[in-house]
Amino acid sequence: MSASEILAAVLQFISSWWGLLFVVIALVLMFIFQRQQLKRLAIRLIFLAEERARQYALKTGKEKFSWVVEHGYQYVPVWLKLFITKAAFAAIVQAAFDSIVDWAERQELRPPQVE
Repeated sequence: MSASEILAAVLQFISSWWGLLFVVIALVLMFIFQRQQLKRLAIRLIFLAEERARQYALKTGKEKFSWVVEHGYQYVPVWLKLFITKAAFAAIVQAAFDSIVDWAERQELRPPQVE
């Protein structure tokens, strides 16, 4: 089989319903996998911002959050930036932070908040 015949067969498969379904499922799985990687990156950057807050002159939680978003978004793959804006990445960072807080509360590492 030549390259053009293989390409024609692949395009024919993709144009069928099964092929289209396969492509959609593959894209969704890739997105989920990348989201988990981005969440891990955000967690590492959150801890880095906490460790080096004085060096980076980060005083408030908002400044630390902005630093993590700014420095983390540059690591988002180019193809994924078509789907994940900086605001969406900020939501991923917030979700990562919330999961850290939830874990700490379950481990009783953080005192309960008084209202």
